Amino acid sequence: MLASALADLIARHPNDDKTVLSLAREGDDPLLAQLNATVTDAAWTPDLMMRQDVSFFQSIRKSGGAALVMRDQNEVCGYSVAVPAGPDMPPFLGDNAQRIGLLFGTVVAEPYRSRGWQRTFVKLRLEAFSIFGIHTCQAVVAPANQWSLGNLLSEGFVVIGYEGQRTGGPRFVVQRGLDPLPGGSDEVTVLPLPPHGDVSAHTRLLDSGHMGFAVQHDGQLGLGYHRAASEANR
Repeated sequence: MLASALADLIARHPNDDKTVLSLAREGDDPLLAQLNATVTDAAWTPDLMMRQDVSFFQSIRKSGGAALVMRDQNEVCGYSVAVPAGPDMPPFLGDNAQRIGLLFGTVVAEPYRSRGWQRTFVKLRLEAFSIFGIHTCQAVVAPANQWSLGNLLSEGFVVIGYEGQRTGGPRFVVQRGLDPLPGGSDEVTVLPLPPHGDVSAHTRLLDSGHMGFAVQHDGQLGLGYHRAASEANR
């Protein structure tokens, strides 16, 4: 099971003097939901984070997924969720014909941010999915959340589309496990990210066959796009 792969990985993961990783237990669900509510309510812009209540964590466990929990002196200070896509947890884009792992958002309490925890959670979940036999993974991220978007793109994800119904979006859908660049256009199109850019411009470009590959920091913050190979060769 995916939970077993995660448990083996975190057992080998070095902990510091204070923060310890473990798998969430059923009794942790209210604590995770409370942390989510606290962080979501404090976000600088609405819908930056996905709201996740106790029923969400129950559904993750029921669908064969698990939550990684970070504790400091036994207090929950962060978590991150992974679940195989299936009938009850479909992919963010596409269908269940292909095995896909879903990475739901990482939530970390404010004092523990900027310490590399999001990338640690991403790497652990990707490795667990690989052990589990799943090599294609998806996640969603709000266009205004440039830090999370940049972290995911740096780990080999690309923006393949957007989702606006299931996750309270609009949110970019990012996927890892495909390479959109060989045979595609070398031309780069950069669109400004919120709050400086309009999300609708990004959705139009994605609909036209482009994929986002990097957060650009030259001057105005933006997302760089290439046209996918199948589109560029038309």
